[in-house]
Amino acid sequence: IGLAVGEIANVTRTAKLCMLKDQVYLVTNLQSKYPESYLKLHHQSSVTVYPNKRNLWEKFTDWLQAYTYDSLASFSENDDEEQNKRTDNEALVKEQINSINKKMKRMSRQNEEQADIMRKILEIL
Repeated sequence: IGLAVGEIANVTRTAKLCMLKDQVYLVTNLQSKYPESYLKLHHQSSVTVYPNKRNLWEKFTDWLQAYTYDSLASFSENDDEEQNKRTDNEALVKEQINSINKKMKRMSRQNEEQADIMRKILEIL
């Protein structure tokens, strides 16, 4: 079943009205179940907006930005020392890798020699 352009707008408008009607029905049912004293305490007839007042989220984001900025600033101060440590560590790791490679080559040579000896023994038998 196809719908025309005007029908789609009409269906969406009807759906929105039905959703609003259901919300009103839900709120009125909830209000009828609460005690009247509770409703009087928590009912607000107006809301005052303070445009310059920062909420908790804004305070948190400001704190987070300041914290990350401070940590980045301290990181850049210690960057030279850490770079030197990093290069020393890299040199040490390269030396260890080279020694491991030498050991592996020696072991592979020994393994080949043993395999050759085993072949010769098998040829003799």
